[in-house]
Amino acid sequence: MTKKRIGQTFFERGRMACAASRFGGFVFAVLQIWIFPTSPQYAVPIQGLVIIAALYTCLKILQPPDWYQMPRANLGLFAIDIGICAALLMLTGGIHSPFLLYTLTPVVAAALMLPARTTAVIAGMTGAYVFALFIRYSSPSFSQSVSAMNDFPFYLVALGSAASLPYLINSYSRQRFQSATIIGERRRLSREIHDGLCQDLCAVRWQVEDLRLQAGSDGLVAGNLEQIEKLLEEMEKDARGSLEFLRGFKARRPFVSEIDDYLRQLGADTGIDCRLEPQTREPGLDELVETETLHICKEALRNAVKHSNARRITLRLATRNGYFQATIADNGCGFDTGRPNRGQGLTVMSERAESVGGRLEVSSAPGAGTEIRLEVPTKWSQPPRAARPSGSLLPTTTR
Repeated sequence: MTKKRIGQTFFERGRMACAASRFGGFVFAVLQIWIFPTSPQYAVPIQGLVIIAALYTCLKILQPPDWYQMPRANLGLFAIDIGICAALLMLTGGIHSPFLLYTLTPVVAAALMLPARTTAVIAGMTGAYVFALFIRYSSPSFSQSVSAMNDFPFYLVALGSAASLPYLINSYSRQRFQSATIIGERRRLSREIHDGLCQDLCAVRWQVEDLRLQAGSDGLVAGNLEQIEKLLEEMEKDARGSLEFLRGFKARRPFVSEIDDYLRQLGADTGIDCRLEPQTREPGLDELVETETLHICKEALRNAVKHSNARRITLRLATRNGYFQATIADNGCGFDTGRPNRGQGLTVMSERAESVGGRLEVSSAPGAGTEIRLEVPTKWSQPPRAARPSGSLLPTTTR
């Protein structure tokens, strides 16, 4: 699913939520008028006002979707909405108006459809005119004034909730939806690789094997074909390993168990001493963060096995201040981190880390082994991090 389709899906959900909140606010006002027909005293006939409010509510619910996507027009519509809500409040008793809850509907709509700063401005305007009407229509009676003063703080709490909760819920839902979409797309890509690339590599390898057998006594040709066959076999193994990376990890065991099993299998296959120094509990990573972290850790371990000639590889895990750290160290040959054309592996791993708000650092020197340090937030958020937390286990500059 493309980013445009994701945005369209949440736009439609936001419209439905706006319509539901507005309809609910209107129904609550009508019920209050019906149950308490003489309280408060209304400045105009209430039946006509209810009809006007009902027509306006229907108009807002049926508002064309394109209007929400025109910035200037949309802000103008919100300004009109705030004005109508203020008029309803002014004509029906101020702070005691049955339409008091209805005044929150522009704020809810802004929290669902507009940026956070615009929502804060609309919430501030709403609170300002409600407070102004509270002062304007304060009763000379001391007991009624005290009652109104007690009601106003509750309204402010409701106003703050209307401005923040829909925004937070919508933001969290969008991140979860995007995470699931990314993982689903990777699963689709893994199926295409399996049905295409892997099958083609396998077929070519068989053809090369057949040619090698036909070469017979020609040792030079047979030797070259054998090298090509081994290369194709290695490529097929890498492609199938990539399939595991691309597939979702939802059905697997917890992170520490997953990476521990991978290390054990790696050690058994290569004879290298692969050690895990785990934390005492699972890190509790979000699904997308956990998937990317597994990608990076496994890729780093595979690179160490392939290129370092190490006798020992150690993986250390830790969690601190809402961030998860993984350090992969080997005692192999090392390399010069400053040399150009180091390959795309480290670049891809670094991009994976940055995609979930993390970072990757590499320390190595010829003959001194290699250490790769990964740090990612335990909870994924779409915007990049502006600053690192105090007490971070990793330095702020890459060595």
